[in-house]
Amino acid sequence: MGKKKSENKWIQVGNYLLALEKNSLGAVLCVKNLAGNWSIRWGEDSYLFAVLTSQIQDEKCHAYVDALLTVFYTATNYPHDLVAIIEKNDTPFINGFCKLIQEQTDFEVGIKKNATQEEDDAALKEVVQMQEIQDELEKLDKEDGDN
Repeated sequence: MGKKKSENKWIQVGNYLLALEKNSLGAVLCVKNLAGNWSIRWGEDSYLFAVLTSQIQDEKCHAYVDALLTVFYTATNYPHDLVAIIEKNDTPFINGFCKLIQEQTDFEVGIKKNATQEEDDAALKEVVQMQEIQDELEKLDKEDGDN
């Protein structure tokens, strides 16, 4: 395992401390609560690493990051309703989490700008060009195979 560098600078966001830990294998985003009795980590190959490392740079995003980390804290500490899961075949916590994800997706889709007609045309032209290149390469490959 790679040697840890001691250059971790902890950033407080709400009730959590976040820091990047770098070693010979890459970077890891470390998160812990202020009490220090809970932590979670994401490697640089994970989606949340990218999301959180970009958002902690912007103080306007800190309330969102704090809320998101609270969801993770709750999910990992909540005594899930076993009666509902076993007796009713229901998953209230997961249902609520899925609703949260859907609401977030709806929000993000709602603020996304639609592409202009020019952007659509350029993207279509690029796809057509890529298909033509692929067809030409396949044709050349077949000709080489025939010789």
